[in-house]
This record gives sequence, structure tokens and C-alpha cells, in this order.
Amino acid sequence: LLNAFSGPIREAQQQGTLEALFAAPIPVLSTMIFSGLYQIIHALSEMFIYFILGVFIFKMSLAYANIGGALLVLSLSIISFAVPGLLAACFVLVYHRGNPVNWVLNSISWLLSGTLYPVSVLPGWLQNISVFLPLTHSLQAIRLTFLQGASIKDVACNLLALMVFSAVMLPAAVILFYIAIKKIRQEGSVSHY
Repeated sequence: LLNAFSGPIREAQQQGTLEALFAAPIPVLSTMIFSGLYQIIHALSEMFIYFILGVFIFKMSLAYANIGGALLVLSLSIISFAVPGLLAACFVLVYHRGNPVNWVLNSISWLLSGTLYPVSVLPGWLQNISVFLPLTHSLQAIRLTFLQGASIKDVACNLLALMVFSAVMLPAAVILFYIAIKKIRQEGSVSHY
């Protein structure tokens, strides 16, 4: 999701089609969402294929899985991960450059969210920072629901964190996106690369 919105914008800038996308008779945000939808569907399809391979080839056990809970966590995760993707798209729109926002957010998330090692091995001050990353809550909740069969009640804190992050940051990201659109239109730099 970090590249789902900025990737199509960057591509359109390089091909010189960004101005045509923005001139289309549909809202700009809808254009960006639909442009990124392919990448989102592609990633979900890959995840589904890995899941099928795990079950049928590698005999992954689903005895304890709470599939409904895991799907709820996945849905909230998609929404909360769209926020950094929109922020990255804003950077690409305004600066017409590659995307350091994705690199920074990706690096911080990988290091602090429990992807590579448990958050509990981090120093206390880094554990406090990891609480503000949606990936931390997403990983904890998906592991609990999918691997241990935890109920929605058991992961309520993680779900609440993902909902709060989405409710607060998604509107802010959308507003920043519209500000970026307004800025490039005022500068006349929509068609510049």
C-alpha cells in the first residue's frame, strides 16, 4: 500500500499523462484510488495464493485460526496503511521526485513493529515509539487471530488502535492530498516532470 498510490502518479508523471488523468471528469481522489486499486488487488491475490500454498502444499494447520477476526484485522490494516501511501503520493506530486517517504516509513516500520523480531526485545523508548505504528498493531492482531484463534475481544486494543489511526490520519492524508493537488495546479506543474 505504500506504493499503491505514489507508483501510478510517478508513472503518469514520467509518461506525461498526469494532466490527462486530472482533467478526466471524475474526482482526482477517485482517480488515484482506482489507479492504486490494481496494486492492492494484486497484493491481496498474492497473499491468497501464499495462503493456499501453505495449506495444501506445506500442510499449514488452520485448526486454531479465527478467519473472521483475521479478515477484520486485514480490512482495518488496509485502511490504516493507505495513509502513508497517500502521504507518499503527495510528496511525488509536489516534488516530482522519487519517494523517500516510503523508504523512511518502511524502514521504521520494519525495524520497530515486530516484523523481524519481537517488539519486546527493543529498548523501552523504542517500544513506546512502536505503539504509534499501525503495522505493530496489525501484526500483533493478525498473529493472535490467525495463529492462536484469538477472539475479537482478545485483540480489541489492537483493533481500536488501527481504527483510531485510520479515523484520525486518513482524513488528514486526504486533506494533504487535495492541498498537494491545489499547489501543483496553482504552480502549473501538473504536466512537468
